Amino acid sequence: GKILYAMGAIKGVGEQAVEHIVEVRGDNPFKSLGDFARRISPKALNKRTLENLVAAGAFDELEPNRAKVYEGLDRIMGLAQRTEENRTLGQDELFGGSDSEEPLQLDDVHGWTNEEKLQREHSAIGFYLSAHPIDEYASVLEKMRAQPWTQFAEAVKKGASAGRLAGTVVSMQERKTKSGTRMGIARLSDSTGQYEALLFREKLEQFRDVLQTGRSVVVLVGADMRDEEPSLRIEQVDPIDRVAARLQKSMRVFVRDERPIQSLAKHLQVRGEGDVTVIVLLENGAREVEVKLPGRFRLSPEIAGALKAVPGVTDVQMA
Repeated sequence: GKILYAMGAIKGVGEQAVEHIVEVRGDNPFKSLGDFARRISPKALNKRTLENLVAAGAFDELEPNRAKVYEGLDRIMGLAQRTEENRTLGQDELFGGSDSEEPLQLDDVHGWTNEEKLQREHSAIGFYLSAHPIDEYASVLEKMRAQPWTQFAEAVKKGASAGRLAGTVVSMQERKTKSGTRMGIARLSDSTGQYEALLFREKLEQFRDVLQTGRSVVVLVGADMRDEEPSLRIEQVDPIDRVAARLQKSMRVFVRDERPIQSLAKHLQVRGEGDVTVIVLLENGAREVEVKLPGRFRLSPEIAGALKAVPGVTDVQMA
């Protein structure tokens, strides 16, 4: 019931590094990041290798906050270095290995936003593995009647000539046509697959700045069949977060104490059309106090995701 993705297929993780990890792990899974650091050799694994492993989610069972592990790699490598030096000098035997059970302490840091987490994952693996950046916009896309790519492709084969799609820009290329004018080829992806769409001169000039790699957008396309496959032409492009800001009108943020207040203020600086209510949970959730913030704010699933990663925030709900 699971799909296992090979460590050796992660960018920057070579065969030697993988063989070393498997060898020191043996039949005893790593119990903690400290246990991992004490078993590996810093000669076989460098910091860059570990950065890509973190970005791919290889340490999620030991510590789900990838940002915390990423920022703590110097300490992990330092512990690995000290442990290897002690082994070389025989100090483990001399002092009875008293340091071996001391926990590795890493600083508490805000987790990456869902978008940042997935972009780093994509950079390390080459595709989105654990989720897709537009998944959190599902309710917005449903309101807009945006179709998944595979569903739209089937509709085009049955005669559909236009539609609304959402996707994250994977790449954007520009070429010259035979007549000498420039055209663009945007490659986008959603949770059902990847697709290409063309932009001719006027549309390329109009939407070039919006179609940046890694950005999620909503596109209106014209379509027809070419060589038994759908061929798409982009007519309109909108950043998905701006679309969400127009459609999502309220947000409820649940907190247990005052710790998240500064982060809330930081993330809610941009004015918009949405209402924000903060619900303070008191007495272990037995009592609640609702505080409606004055003014209106720009809201989006991206902002909600960033707030969910703030220590002290227990939940964020949008409507």
